[in-house]
Amino acid sequence: MEKRESKTDEDPFSFFNHESNCLTSDSKSLKYNRGMNKRFITGIVLAGIGAICLVIGFWPFKQVPFSVPVKLSSGQQAVISGSLPARAWVGEEFTLNLSFKLDSPADTSSGHLRAAVDLSHAKLSPQGDVSLTFDPAGPVKLAWKVTPESAGTLRGTLWVYAGVNELPITALLARDFQVSAITFLGVTARWYRWAAIGFIAAGVFFILAFSRLSAGSKRTQGKGVPARQKRKQNKR
Repeated sequence: MEKRESKTDEDPFSFFNHESNCLTSDSKSLKYNRGMNKRFITGIVLAGIGAICLVIGFWPFKQVPFSVPVKLSSGQQAVISGSLPARAWVGEEFTLNLSFKLDSPADTSSGHLRAAVDLSHAKLSPQGDVSLTFDPAGPVKLAWKVTPESAGTLRGTLWVYAGVNELPITALLARDFQVSAITFLGVTARWYRWAAIGFIAAGVFFILAFSRLSAGSKRTQGKGVPARQKRKQNKR
């Protein structure tokens, strides 16, 4: 009978070496996963900062309405109304609206309106007096575009003159107004919008990088696990 050969050449420390290699592999995998998690968290934080900047950069300011009843030289009643914001961003355009409407247009054959806005430390369009002939049946609407040039309180005056039925034009309204031109932490809304684009783009980059690395890690682990199991079975 043939004697079975004993495995005298087998390394008695092979088991411990195998366990050590498994621990080293697991520690590397743990560090790798931690790195991917940091990329993902960094992407979320950057995208969140970008969203906050976007909200600040496009924050709307409500138009504050006003309405003033007036009396023309002809004795007719009219209403001058309009709106403008109480606050506005430095460097951002806002609108000053004006509307003029007669209470009894049937008694009027023609009308003339002149209006102007006196304002400093801001770009104004149109500038100077705005004159027009209007249809008494409908309201007359005017608008000025205003762009604050620096932070602070803009103070101005709205002037309105009107006349009907060939009567001379007379002053109807001289209304003072003020608008607070602001920045946020010394930065204008335009820079917040640019910052939002940069932060969101960086956040998306980190999140996509995490997704690709995570997908690659899963494929590698899926291929590596069966191979390890085969090596364990062969050694047994």
